[in-house]
Amino acid sequence: MKPYESHKTHLVKYECRLNLDFYATDVTRLADAARKIIKHLRKTRPIAHPMAKDLSFLYGTILTDDIGPQDNAISHNLCLFGAGQIDRSPTGSGVSARMALYHHKGLLREGQTLAFAGPSGIPFYARLCRETPQGVSVTVSGSGHYLSRSEIRFDTRDPLGQGFTLPQQFAALKHVDQTETP
Repeated sequence: MKPYESHKTHLVKYECRLNLDFYATDVTRLADAARKIIKHLRKTRPIAHPMAKDLSFLYGTILTDDIGPQDNAISHNLCLFGAGQIDRSPTGSGVSARMALYHHKGLLREGQTLAFAGPSGIPFYARLCRETPQGVSVTVSGSGHYLSRSEIRFDTRDPLGQGFTLPQQFAALKHVDQTETP
């Protein structure tokens, strides 16, 4: 098996290859190791998504407990995404990647459901639905909640409320008449 296995744009890296005990190692140390993996792979491995070129980049790294697929057990993982932020959940795309990897290795049967949890401990459930020409179809369920909401309001008196065009040089602004004074 290759040292790194990828599916879509997530990387699944087994803890035994890091020589770290997933359950005994501080989460900050696990996260630091994952950030090093992300940095290394972004520099050394080109990623080409087979169907969507705009997804041809490494978005996240998932460190797993490496217990493999087991019915009635929760497998834990730590997902780092973007600039190395820790996700509270196991992530739907990460769980799908793990299911595809298990299926590829012959460890998962159609219709089988597994549970995965991130550092929050709240599980996602993934069911292998069927094989497809591109790989497998996986259904992921769990719970999600709004964390916040924001609202943008435009002041109708703001002359820049609809935006503006940047001048090529500030010299273009030297001779603009100011008709209103504050």
